[in-house]
Amino acid sequence: MIDKSWPNIATCKSVGVYHKALSRGRKYKIIDESTDKIKLEGNDGRIRWFPKYSFIPGEEMPPCIKSWEYASRPADTFSTDGVNDHIIYQILITLNDMRQAICLVATPLIIGNLLSHDSGEKVIWAPNLIIVNAIDDKIIDEALLELERRDELMDVIKLVDINN
Repeated sequence: MIDKSWPNIATCKSVGVYHKALSRGRKYKIIDESTDKIKLEGNDGRIRWFPKYSFIPGEEMPPCIKSWEYASRPADTFSTDGVNDHIIYQILITLNDMRQAICLVATPLIIGNLLSHDSGEKVIWAPNLIIVNAIDDKIIDEALLELERRDELMDVIKLVDINN
């Protein structure tokens, strides 16, 4: 017999391939449990087994983005379209528990320009870097929300204490 180690409720932290059946942050009643899976009713009404790694035991809320903003965006560094092709942008993120974090955002063009023969750079190493196809608020929103949906956000951002 399997020892039932989880409570009766599980909170989804990653929808994975089950984007129609699960919602990140939603709480689900556990019907049954095995060593590495839990059985519950998904959003689509189907009862099935899901991997435990997609959930948090109980009703704890996974980290979610409350808001984000450019940490610094000096006006004189932008071209007429609002984007400088030689700057990696720093983003300040506020999480639902009020912790703050940073990450870097760049496009392939920005990375290419920084590695061009004219710049003299041979390598760019940047932890917490997200590559997007354009520096655009909507695209950055979508990228951050996709990372959050996959439960990969905390792997990409760096928690910071901006009060010190």
